[in-house]
Amino acid sequence: MVGGVAMFLDGETWMGGFVAAFFSLGLVMPVIHLASRRVALRVGAEGVSLTLSPPWSERHTAVVPWSDIERIVLWRQPAGRTSIRYIGLERRPGAPSLPGSASGRLSGVVRWVVPETVPTQVAADSRPITGWRLDRRRLEAAVAAFAPHVPIVDLD
Repeated sequence: MVGGVAMFLDGETWMGGFVAAFFSLGLVMPVIHLASRRVALRVGAEGVSLTLSPPWSERHTAVVPWSDIERIVLWRQPAGRTSIRYIGLERRPGAPSLPGSASGRLSGVVRWVVPETVPTQVAADSRPITGWRLDRRRLEAAVAAFAPHVPIVDLD
């Protein structure tokens, strides 16, 4: 952002404004995420609810009944020197796509960038664990209470 302001002051108004605006998003997005107060993951008697973080709308919230879930899958997507953790659901064959799914139009891209150990449909319907922390013990306790037949699989 500072570089963008310096470019702006040096007369490169268009590029300086763009750079400053782009890097300002890094400051604004966490505030928007916190202000939205959305619950990213909910595990209850009715099933599992997965939500995408802002700026995605709540239309991308998926509520999946236990009868459709075969297993809960935790996995990592390499990202340079680090990785991004994801949570996904392996669902029964024939279950409809989830809201916000990358299936269909992006399935080829998903297969190209996702580790081979992660099934394509699981990857397409997964949600990143960013901006929130997954408490593995609480997840295990909730799944044991509501759907003891559903395993939690870690593909790390």
